[in-house]
Amino acid sequence: MVIACFILQSTVFKALEFGGIVPNLMIVLTASFGFMRGEKAGLLIGFFCGLLADVFFGGLIGLYAMIYMYIGYLNGKFHKVFYPEDIKLPIALIFVSDFMFGIVCYATLFLLRGRFHFTYYFTKVILPEMVYTILVTLLLYPLILILNKKSRRSISLSSGFYLLFRRIVVHSVLAMLAGVGGEEVEVGGQKVGVDALIIIHRADQVGRGLP
Repeated sequence: MVIACFILQSTVFKALEFGGIVPNLMIVLTASFGFMRGEKAGLLIGFFCGLLADVFFGGLIGLYAMIYMYIGYLNGKFHKVFYPEDIKLPIALIFVSDFMFGIVCYATLFLLRGRFHFTYYFTKVILPEMVYTILVTLLLYPLILILNKKSRRSISLSSGFYLLFRRIVVHSVLAMLAGVGGEEVEVGGQKVGVDALIIIHRADQVGRGLP
């Protein structure tokens, strides 16, 4: 989804620019994943969105990645009060996020270089981009909601299959290792040796990638 938004912003909407202004789809995506999924998701999506911007448009690798990461993380703070049916909060958060992005870019790319024409930059760049981004958000937001629901279903489905598979494996191993030496304890209605439990526990750790 990150790459798709980046391609849309760089190609389709580049051809639909108004006065050199293009909607910031990466902000829409970063903010949306923040308030829909939480701080970690916003941080992660923000990093990849910013990294793409750094590689293709940035003069300093890491600047946009850091900005997008903070924006995604801050939007994640609103995850607990987010309701898919209420579009007012998402629109407000995306609006503020784009404003923050414009201000930080101005401060780091212009103000620190002695360019103090904030009024011109705000009226010609920040404000038009915010308006254009919100208009595009009204069209894309329902699609983002649908994709978010589908991805959540696929994640929960895969987690359910994993838990079912893990339960079957554990019960099978319990049946095979029942009576392995050492003191016996009762697990799931079966008497299993303590040594067997240690083996199962260690195998479970390895399966989850734990040391």
